[in-house]
Amino acid sequence: MSTVLSASPFTLEFAFHALFASAETGMADPSKTGGTSADIFPTKEKTTNDASLKFTPPPDSASESLILVPRHAAAGPPPYEDVVVRKDSSKSFLHLDGMDALLTSMGKPGRYQVLIFLALASCMFPVVFNDLCTIFNTLPPERSTCCVPSTAWNSSSHGSSHLSSLTPPASVCNASVAMSAVVYGGNSTCDLLDGLALHSPEAHQLCESTMEHHFHDPATTSIISEWNLVCGRYWLVSFATTIYFLGVMTGSMFFGHLADRVGRLPCIMACYVGYLPFGIALAYVQHYWIFLVLRFFVGFFIQGIQSVCFVLLMEFCSPRFREIVGGLEGLIGGLAVGALSGVSYWWQDWRAIQLCLTLPSILALSKYCFLRESLRWQMVQGKVAEAKKTIEFIFRWNKLAADPSLDDKLQDMSDALVAEQQLEADYTWLDCFRSPRMRKYTLAQSFMWFTVLFVTYGISFSINELSGNLYLNLIIGQFSLRS
Repeated sequence: MSTVLSASPFTLEFAFHALFASAETGMADPSKTGGTSADIFPTKEKTTNDASLKFTPPPDSASESLILVPRHAAAGPPPYEDVVVRKDSSKSFLHLDGMDALLTSMGKPGRYQVLIFLALASCMFPVVFNDLCTIFNTLPPERSTCCVPSTAWNSSSHGSSHLSSLTPPASVCNASVAMSAVVYGGNSTCDLLDGLALHSPEAHQLCESTMEHHFHDPATTSIISEWNLVCGRYWLVSFATTIYFLGVMTGSMFFGHLADRVGRLPCIMACYVGYLPFGIALAYVQHYWIFLVLRFFVGFFIQGIQSVCFVLLMEFCSPRFREIVGGLEGLIGGLAVGALSGVSYWWQDWRAIQLCLTLPSILALSKYCFLRESLRWQMVQGKVAEAKKTIEFIFRWNKLAADPSLDDKLQDMSDALVAEQQLEADYTWLDCFRSPRMRKYTLAQSFMWFTVLFVTYGISFSINELSGNLYLNLIIGQFSLRS
């Protein structure tokens, strides 16, 4: 149960994702929910510093969506007299409709869209590797033994009955001066080992220095055998998993805001650059507490990679293919599970596994040569010239002719997106709980995400307790959960 509970921080992070997704969905098109915009969010008066823009509050209509329509001035700057709201029953915001049309015009999908899918969806390999390598890093031995001086055992503190079934391993201990105790697996005598710290600290230290861990395969090692995490120290195994997912939760919140400020592409590259040294250092760490620090930062950067890559992928994908692309990314995750099982089967030393799973991510740095910044982010930031270069780059890749009126359209869409950003600037996560309908959506989705991920990671981290082949069980279980 402790390994199941250790995944809880990760489920909370996804609950936050669901919470904000609920808000965004409700704002985009309240008519799909059978309610009004006021049912989703309370109406707020919006103002802007731009004197050339004015906003009309959206009407509360259950059957009509809203379109922001830019109206050009008769002559001269600024490009808009105002931004008015027009009713339409079939479309969402005009700038979103224009952005979707632009994405579709750049390929349905084209060569560049296929390339960017493979480049961004491949982030699932390091994500899955680090999420699930815990299964092999914390693999428990079948039996652990240690030897202590026979004088450390006495009938008053331990009872002579415990000693009758203990035999010394001849390769380690001299039978005339020491006894062997099973401290993990089989008929555990953890009470004896833990008692040594009180009755004979010297004997306890000797036990730790002579401890032997017996796995099914003699070449297998884990952090349990590395730092003798047995008996009274066994809680440190689950604690390492908790620390990792604490880093995941922290990275999710931090990089979500950072990607909005500096852009998606720089954030992705920074996460890879941050992840690689920490991931490689994990393979050489010599102290448990340093191991915890490194695992925290690995989780921190890994979640940044996953979150921002997914956002950039969706922002480059036309609406028609978004559901398909999301499903295919899940299948890529299934392939990553297969790769993890293969690597762990071939190299059963936890340090070798860590190194083999981290080094391939060096290739991800080459993505900077052909990935481009999100068009939507560039538009929101008013970087129209950079957005035009991105579009022309994609058109060249897909061997398509660019629209000659592209400049005017981009400026229109950028102004509308900036206007929407100003409209929504005052909303916070607290707005997800202000109205009854929004509270219902928020709580329902948070509960569903929490339950799904609690079960998913609970099964994953307990997979070694099932009978049969561990590696095959992991592949079957993960494909079942992801399908």
